Amino acid sequence: MKMPNADLSLRLQSPLTRSQSSTQFVAEVLHVLRQVDVPRETLRKDFRRLFADSLRDEFGVDAQQYLHNGLQLLLDNVVDDSGRTVAEIVNTSTTHVQLVMVQGTKSPVSLSLNQQRVSQWISRSLAEPHFTAVAQHAAQPNPQDILFAIGATAECAPTLPWLSAGGVVAAVSRPNHVKWAELIRNARNSAGTLIVPVLSDVDVTLLTDEELAQQAGIDIMTDLDAVAGFLRAVVQQPHRKLIVGGYIYIGGAAHIAVQAAQDSVMVLAQSLEPTAVLTWLATPTDQTPVPLSVLESAVEDYASRNSLTEVRDWLWQRLGYCLPPQISLFATAQQTLAIRDCASGVQGPNYVMAKRAQRWRAYLSAMNGMSVAYCVTPPARTHSVLDHTLLHATYRGAPRFGLRPFDVATTKMLSAMSLAYQVENPVAFDELDPTALHMKYAVHAGLWRLKYETDSVWVPATVRGALALVLPKKFG
Repeated sequence: MKMPNADLSLRLQSPLTRSQSSTQFVAEVLHVLRQVDVPRETLRKDFRRLFADSLRDEFGVDAQQYLHNGLQLLLDNVVDDSGRTVAEIVNTSTTHVQLVMVQGTKSPVSLSLNQQRVSQWISRSLAEPHFTAVAQHAAQPNPQDILFAIGATAECAPTLPWLSAGGVVAAVSRPNHVKWAELIRNARNSAGTLIVPVLSDVDVTLLTDEELAQQAGIDIMTDLDAVAGFLRAVVQQPHRKLIVGGYIYIGGAAHIAVQAAQDSVMVLAQSLEPTAVLTWLATPTDQTPVPLSVLESAVEDYASRNSLTEVRDWLWQRLGYCLPPQISLFATAQQTLAIRDCASGVQGPNYVMAKRAQRWRAYLSAMNGMSVAYCVTPPARTHSVLDHTLLHATYRGAPRFGLRPFDVATTKMLSAMSLAYQVENPVAFDELDPTALHMKYAVHAGLWRLKYETDSVWVPATVRGALALVLPKKFG
């Protein structure tokens, strides 16, 4: 039996007009934060410039207030059908959730990456140099920690490597018999422990794994109160550290709503347990502040192209592609930073708003002395990408221009290793090194150090990849 309010879905209300349009919502969030006019009809064209401009405030003198204001706009304006905000839902939840412990039966499999391969990533500018420490240290999950994974069955979530290495995962994922059956089966064949939430009032001690898969799951979009109840129950379990990971991705306007819901759970976790570690699968496909040295290396790489590449680029530049890196700088209180604009117009303002909010929470928490693991992971060849003809072609051709998407298995492994390492070695916020939180251990697949303006290589990569798909022997 579902608990009360299980049928209530989350929706956006705009901070000024109460419009449920996600485009209007993003426009008005930017308007409130930056006090600039943001016409809804031009947002699709202007959102990249507007979000890039916001970096000056995110890393400015009043950064903490700006980040707080931005996050509060989301928490106050994503509501259920009765008008309750996500913060109200999680703070007043009394939903009872049963916990079922699925114990693994295997010996731990260490998290590890090939050292030579990692060295190649760094030499090819696909990962930042400090990621070497992650690979060499090969930190493992502490079996006394609990990873509360929101979106545990997401394709690139570190859930399975974490379980295989003996970690504990409290899994938040919507009811789906097939996915839960697979997750439970993998947990049994691991060294870890999977904590499964059950909302019904069945006697869980009598359930087989197959029956458990039928009963398992919580949809954060319709049962946010139950997710909060699940978190409260998990916190009561013996543990050393609570780690709360946000791994959900939903396309379109729902991405903003689910991010607000996810963020409200993280805020609740910090209130229940101030030592909780917050973590995300952070994206490199955003406007990102980087040290000047990163932009300088990209400019130098562009200047040192070989003659064949220069000819190829000259031909593409006749059409407006393969352009040199744009020089975009801004000053903080302590230094000058550069902006690498790796956002894609195809992804749109909803995606950037949702992912930017994750970075806001990471930096605001770190500035307040809390622990975060902002794990920047590379674009990956997921099923959704490979099933999309144009994206498949783009990812196939991207390596010819310095962008190297990763396979899913490697992405999951490196994200699990980065998390395990940062749980033990958190990156503290430092005004003298203000980008370290996202830069230090980033694996960005070459985006941030690309020798071209990122947006100018997507079309050439797609064309090159399409040829490779049609003529794989010659162009693969």
